[in-house]
Amino acid sequence: MRVSAVNVPDGRVRQATESIEGVDVVQTYDTLAGAVRELGADESGVIVLGDLSDHAGEHPVVWLREHRPRARVVVVIDDTTEATLLGSLVHQADGVVLTDATSNLLRAAIEAAIRGEALVDPRLTRMLIDLAVAASAGSPTSWSGC
Repeated sequence: MRVSAVNVPDGRVRQATESIEGVDVVQTYDTLAGAVRELGADESGVIVLGDLSDHAGEHPVVWLREHRPRARVVVVIDDTTEATLLGSLVHQADGVVLTDATSNLLRAAIEAAIRGEALVDPRLTRMLIDLAVAASAGSPTSWSGC
């Protein structure tokens, strides 16, 4: 399985993936398009995405899903606003961790993505619960705006 990093420090991803069996290549890219090109026709792999700035006007996870639908996406965020967190989840990121996540947590998110599962940084759980409760009570949230 190929793991590519986009705008995430190379050392962090290498350290997190070095003990994962079956990870063949870890590369770092400055652009999302560069990582997608390297995935090639295979279209599989995990992309650890650290920059959520819009890509051609779209959320980068949406863009990835259109161009490489079989790729797994783990998003590393430092912005914990509703829009950032919910945007990543609504657009089907396979994992979301905070930028200061430990190597073990980042590794767990990558391993979960490889298995077809999802992992959200436990520190974001309270925020997700609060947003779900607010949405079920009819309070305005960012759920519908993502």
